[in-house]
Amino acid sequence: DLIGARSEWRGAKAIAETLRLVETEMRGHEKYQIAALNGLQTGLSRIGGSVESDSEIQAALGKIPGGGSAALLEAAWKLSRILKLPETEPQRSALAQAKRISLDAARSEEERVANIRLLALGSYGAVADVLFELLSGVQLASIQSATVTALQQFSEAEAGRRLVEKWSSLNSSVRPAVINLLLRRRAYHAALLDAIESGTVKLGELNLDLEQRRLLLRQSLPEIQARAAKFFGDEEYSNRKALVEEWLKKLPESGHTQPGRAVFEKACAQCHVSGGLGQAVGPDLSDMSHRSVEDLLSNILDPNMAINPGYASSNVELDNDEFLSGIVQSESAEAITLLQAQGVKLVIPRKRVRRLESSGLSLMPEGLEAGLTPAEMRDLIAFLQAGK
Repeated sequence: DLIGARSEWRGAKAIAETLRLVETEMRGHEKYQIAALNGLQTGLSRIGGSVESDSEIQAALGKIPGGGSAALLEAAWKLSRILKLPETEPQRSALAQAKRISLDAARSEEERVANIRLLALGSYGAVADVLFELLSGVQLASIQSATVTALQQFSEAEAGRRLVEKWSSLNSSVRPAVINLLLRRRAYHAALLDAIESGTVKLGELNLDLEQRRLLLRQSLPEIQARAAKFFGDEEYSNRKALVEEWLKKLPESGHTQPGRAVFEKACAQCHVSGGLGQAVGPDLSDMSHRSVEDLLSNILDPNMAINPGYASSNVELDNDEFLSGIVQSESAEAITLLQAQGVKLVIPRKRVRRLESSGLSLMPEGLEAGLTPAEMRDLIAFLQAGK
């Protein structure tokens, strides 16, 4: 990471020397090779990849993935892209193989997912048809999820249209990620509004939170803002206090920690830690034994009631009309690191940031209760109070 970040003033020689060490000294230890390549890539991301690459770097990098796994090839290829090296024949061959393996239902789930990640490194024209075929209803949710992640690498307007066309084929667990992707790029907003207006996508299926609605109502093109305003408003969800009182009446007197653990894993573990589960994105919920049922219920149903400033979400607009949100984990003169759900970290060069501002809202959206029964909510609270 440090070598990559400092390469702007040390020159390409440091990169080439490091790559030779990765190839020779770490040979046979693939996980260390992957970590080293990813570290270089992260460091270079901080300075926007501004290193003048040469044949020495290309030769050293080309020797590393030979005969390795798809994960090692992916790490080498990502570094190659950020260094703006030309595509090689081995990469083109690997891409053709990745297409075949990704579509092969006889292959293991893990192998297919690894090869879908490789598809994200090809050009849109080369991989689009395969990626959208992988969003068909016969595919596993994990395959669809990996495909949506791969599609995040592309910005072609056509991708937005094809995504909404696949809406009815998408697994319910994958749809939130697709909604986020459609909102993330201004070029996709028209396709989303077309789908809402035609009924291809039902407004209720989207369950947009305030921040998501504001991307369409405040940050999009004037035409999109006007069309979106016909379907939803630009205000907080109302009557959350009344909702808490309503739910308190419905909750069973007691809950059960084991089923509550399953609810936590499904609904909360992407951003919180408790009982040895989860990702440390939002506040740690490991010691909630002192919190009352009403107190915990209020925080679940009304996450914006009281926000720790350190966990407030920020909105970032990039120079390519892309929108990102997350918790600002760290900043430097060169880059901003955003922390998102599932512990995903995005390193964004400052020179690409057009706008950065706090949303004043929690990263946790309102509306979690929509997917829970009163018994499940009470079980979740029991699990949080037990802390195990």
